[in-house]
Amino acid sequence: IILISSIFFKEKIFRMQIYGLALCLVGVFLIIMKGKISLLLSLKFTTGDLWVLGAAIGWALYAIFLLRWKSRFSFFVRFCLIAFMGSISLLPFMIVENTFFRSIDFDKYFYFWTLFAAFSPGIIAYTIHQKVQKSLGASTTGFILYLFAIYGAFYGIIFFNEKIELYHYLGAILVFTGVFFAKKKN
Repeated sequence: IILISSIFFKEKIFRMQIYGLALCLVGVFLIIMKGKISLLLSLKFTTGDLWVLGAAIGWALYAIFLLRWKSRFSFFVRFCLIAFMGSISLLPFMIVENTFFRSIDFDKYFYFWTLFAAFSPGIIAYTIHQKVQKSLGASTTGFILYLFAIYGAFYGIIFFNEKIELYHYLGAILVFTGVFFAKKKN
């Protein structure tokens, strides 16, 4: 988000944001690599990694243009339109997956996790993200995304009985410190 804002909209990148970005990246990599540099050295990229990179670039463009292009719609109407269009765009993929690969079990777990996804990362996270972005701007708000590695580790500990390790603490400290530095404007 910082790079796209800087290149296309000539937003100034502050030195502290660069320090914050570096700390966040190191913290995230530390958590992802489970504190082992050998995992990074043996990393192999797949087609899925390119999809994730494309999604990250798409999110960066969305976050930047959301503030640049003003809408006549209220926040709630715009959210409903985005959710509806997202559902429509995903519908063909769901049909193909359900028909050719794996049928969906419409049981209580399906409905629970669908509702959970709709409310937690959907409505609640989207609303908070928009409010934060309005007050801090796209570049600074983008640093929140580095917290996802910490959330993922936290959920792994809660839901999958993973052990909390030293690299979790170190990675979290680096990410939180990076986010703190990113807020500074010098």
